[in-house]
Amino acid sequence: MAGLKRYILKRLMLAPILLIVITMITYSSAALAVGDPAVLIFGGQLNPDFDRSPGREQTQEDFEEAEQKYLDLRKKLGLDHPIWIQYLIWLAHLAIGDFGTNWVTGEPIVEEMLNLFPATLQLSITGLLFATATGIIVGIISAIKHNQKTDRVLVFATLTLYSTPGYWLAFILIQFIAVDMLPLHGGFITPGWRPNANPIGRLIIPGVAMGISSAGFYARITRSSMLEVIRQDYIVTARSKGLAEKVVIYKHALKNALIPVVTVIGLSLAGLFGGAVIMETIFLWPGMGRYGYAALNTRNYPVIMAVVLFSSTLLIIMNLVVDIAYAYLDPRIRYG
Repeated sequence: MAGLKRYILKRLMLAPILLIVITMITYSSAALAVGDPAVLIFGGQLNPDFDRSPGREQTQEDFEEAEQKYLDLRKKLGLDHPIWIQYLIWLAHLAIGDFGTNWVTGEPIVEEMLNLFPATLQLSITGLLFATATGIIVGIISAIKHNQKTDRVLVFATLTLYSTPGYWLAFILIQFIAVDMLPLHGGFITPGWRPNANPIGRLIIPGVAMGISSAGFYARITRSSMLEVIRQDYIVTARSKGLAEKVVIYKHALKNALIPVVTVIGLSLAGLFGGAVIMETIFLWPGMGRYGYAALNTRNYPVIMAVVLFSSTLLIIMNLVVDIAYAYLDPRIRYG
């Protein structure tokens, strides 16, 4: 356990360094991809106030006024500094929890993210719970029924689900369940929250669409791990002692078989958060995935950088949680 504590402390010390590297890559990539942000803002949400009505020619004063507004905007955004100074200013703001201002809405990004994150977390956890429960149960049944007809059917089904694009499944669920079978479409085909919307349509169907592909993957991992574990000598010994098959499977085999499954499940939470971009866009879900997608369309790179940084931080945290869970599931694992 002392080795585990040292390992956790080491990871916690390395995490800020890794995050700084991520911020450098994110900021430089955004700066190279976007170009001059003031030009984008000036041509988008913050157009000059002079008259653009048809038939009126712009005067020299109009253009000088527009140019001055452009220069003032660059100064306000700190774009009159070299790129490395801009990065340090942005990093200093991050250190105090300031992710900047949304160019489109003019609102602080951190406030918008705090408002949207619960919706994304709710959807991601729903997808993860569905994928975990379905995948582990199907994987265990498939391993127990190894080389039987049930096993072959489940292997085919899980491979099909794992290979099927999630967005295609989302459209299938919308058409055949939410539209044709049940009157659920009002819950997620309108933007924002609707208090009177059917909760199945608002949450369950998007969650199933997000988690169904992962469920197939978890089932295959669980099946492979279970088949490896139940062939071990201690499982043979447990059976030779006359223990019930359920006791052998669920008390002795399952805990060790879940070690690789815990890894992929822990990392999948961050992956599901990234996949929320597609699902939230399809279902018009008011979360951070759709928020980041809208920022990509408008090249709103303060929002893009904030979402990327948040996702990276979540991935680092989940890696650490998975490593700790490893040690508790298998005492043989030692960290030096």
